[in-house]
Amino acid sequence: EIYSGGSKASLIFLALVVPFVKLLPSVTSHKAQQIDLNTQRASSFKKHHNKYQASATMTEEADKYVKLVSSEGLEFFLERKVAMAGSGTIRTMLEGQFRESNENLIRFPDIAGYILERVVRYLHYKAQNSQSTTRIPDFVIEPEVALELMIAAKYLDC
Repeated sequence: EIYSGGSKASLIFLALVVPFVKLLPSVTSHKAQQIDLNTQRASSFKKHHNKYQASATMTEEADKYVKLVSSEGLEFFLERKVAMAGSGTIRTMLEGQFRESNENLIRFPDIAGYILERVVRYLHYKAQNSQSTTRIPDFVIEPEVALELMIAAKYLDC
């Protein structure tokens, strides 16, 4: 149908070229698939690269905080610099070659959650008012917890 006459060489030429022309769209789609695949790989690389950057940022953010765990398992997150400035014991744990330094996690099996909560409040209070030139407001301590809080403050050196 395509060939309407001519020499034998033309017929052979058409026999070779026509199948190639019919394959051309599939070759083009194959190249398009390769381009799509390369685009997907680049996108995947960017995604993983961004995830790595995000995890590095999260790690840096995580290093800014220390987790304090009470005897009941209650967890309190405290800025690392506030914890180190307010408590000699915590500073020693976080500066040395202790497990707490690597994990940013300190367990206090002998300090109850309600006492550890007040310790965290006090460490924030101390950090906020340490450079104050005006009268510092009182840190109110309920009489019911005063003895336990004093024992914890002595242990934590704050």
